[in-house]
Amino acid sequence: MKWITIIVLVFMQSNPKIDSRNVLYINFNDATDKLFSKKEDGSKTFYLYPKIDNDSFLYNPKKHKTKKVDYTSVKKNLVSKDKANMNTKAIIENEAKAFERKTGLKGNMIRNPPYNFTRYYKKIFIYVKINDGEGILYEVEWRYAIT
Repeated sequence: MKWITIIVLVFMQSNPKIDSRNVLYINFNDATDKLFSKKEDGSKTFYLYPKIDNDSFLYNPKKHKTKKVDYTSVKKNLVSKDKANMNTKAIIENEAKAFERKTGLKGNMIRNPPYNFTRYYKKIFIYVKINDGEGILYEVEWRYAIT
């Protein structure tokens, strides 16, 4: 089991796709969203609802940026939370299959949580609507773990 873990870690660190990652823009404006919980230090945690796990996005003002933007400038790049989740699962599945082809071992360690989805993207932004024409982009980390 130790060797499988070591192989997985080496494969994950040497994956060349990491350098050519995309920027992900998630539209976070459904009426069902609890947009965030705010802490005293200014950090925010954005949650996906309905909440069936500990999927969350962490904004830390010491580490991440915010930017006020026109909706029209980001509209074509925005994806729903479901689409972002589906695309990320596809990336993980492709990575697991590549691992299986390369090593002959099962890629279940890649497929099973907990994940930090941030490593699959150059940057992740949450778009929160202020009014019809503009919103705020929060740079975030995507954290996932089953409760």
